[in-house]
Amino acid sequence: MLAFGSLQGCNSLRNWQKTDEFAKRSNCPLGNAATADDYVSHLNQNVDRIEGWRAGRVHIRANHIPLTAEIAVQKSQLLRISVTSALGQEVDLGSNEEIFWFWAKRNDPPDLMFVRHEEMAEVQQNMPIPFEPGWLMEALGVAPFDASTMTLNRAGDGRTVALTSSHLSPAGIPIRKVITVDACHGLVLEHGLYDPKGRVVAQGRLKNHFRDQHSGAVLPRQMTLDWPLAQMNMVLNFDKIEVNPGELPQQVWQPPQMPQTRLVNMAEAMRS
Repeated sequence: MLAFGSLQGCNSLRNWQKTDEFAKRSNCPLGNAATADDYVSHLNQNVDRIEGWRAGRVHIRANHIPLTAEIAVQKSQLLRISVTSALGQEVDLGSNEEIFWFWAKRNDPPDLMFVRHEEMAEVQQNMPIPFEPGWLMEALGVAPFDASTMTLNRAGDGRTVALTSSHLSPAGIPIRKVITVDACHGLVLEHGLYDPKGRVVAQGRLKNHFRDQHSGAVLPRQMTLDWPLAQMNMVLNFDKIEVNPGELPQQVWQPPQMPQTRLVNMAEAMRS
């Protein structure tokens, strides 16, 4: 599986070299002697610079359908993604310190589903949610990494490294996490989750990185998110990312109020 993660990283690197401003830089802050601790420390320094970010207009292709979205994310599990099409609101997904919620107009019925964070593991054992919220926060750049759980594997050409760790998913399934990093500049090129059979559970590919002038943080301008087992694919292109925008209105972190829409507690629904 390590070899598979490294191969994916090589593909990501070739795409990155075509578009990323960092590919043109000759300085190399990380080298052949860098350890897993060095890479994780470098990545966490970037996370430390980001309290949160928002993007008011994101171009999305979800399963080949063109959409637009507004995204806001902050540390402490705060997330809001609102997706629209030419026909109006399509998806609302979010998280605050108490609950995670999801609504999709094309679900039948289009209920607004939610689950409390402490009940997520219980729910995922019987009603699998196609991604781990904690993993998504890492992929979005606002959750730190734990060096004590990671091992380092270098690609054969030395251009990328894979930081790997293993844990149990909220559903109790052994999961291997692989973070592919540019070996020289320490940029995350890919986040991957793999099940015991080596199948991709979730994958996030990042490209076209830039450095925010005010915070010094590095973020991608394009992100591709895949959940193959759920047959979900999203390509996100960010026109503009505002890093550390300050305190956002509390309503951003609350589920939407939708008339004639049932609010369904997934834990209670599962028990009944």
